[in-house]
Amino acid sequence: MDHKKLRKIRIKKDWTQGFASKQIGIQQSYLSKLENGQAIPSTEIIEAIAKAYSIDKNSFAADLTVETTHSNKPQPATSNLVPMGLAILGFLFIGTAWFGIYKSNYAYTYELAIQEQQTITAPMYFILDEYHGEKHQREFSDIQYTYHLIGERKIHPKQNRWIYYLGFIFTGMALISYFFPLGRMKI
Repeated sequence: MDHKKLRKIRIKKDWTQGFASKQIGIQQSYLSKLENGQAIPSTEIIEAIAKAYSIDKNSFAADLTVETTHSNKPQPATSNLVPMGLAILGFLFIGTAWFGIYKSNYAYTYELAIQEQQTITAPMYFILDEYHGEKHQREFSDIQYTYHLIGERKIHPKQNRWIYYLGFIFTGMALISYFFPLGRMKI
């Protein structure tokens, strides 16, 4: 498209950009970008410009080949799918680590019942990352031992930290790809 010719046609009609953009049905900033060669118009915009200026569209856009869509359905905004997918993935990772879905964030300490401590063939304490109730039965040397829950504490397993890191990386990538999309960057 000959953007200089587009500007000359507007000036020849003695129209301001504001007036011309209203006649065409577009924003003035978009018309400015078209006249400066910073944007490529769609077929609909080229036809609206030609109609507003009462000229043939080939007089300023003969070299522009734009494929037209024959359906009147609005096209989906696929440019936001990548950031949205990355954000969902990031939040899933962060949620998985936060709630301890992969690896529990709590350690449970069990102590051998007092009456069974006379026979010391079993360990006195167990620290588990799964909750087994207030009383927990364990078998050692074919003898059942009863353990009582004596404490619970919050821990930060290495696996969950790595899941957090991945979640923050994906969320950061989502923000970067949303605010600085690669498809629309000028090189």
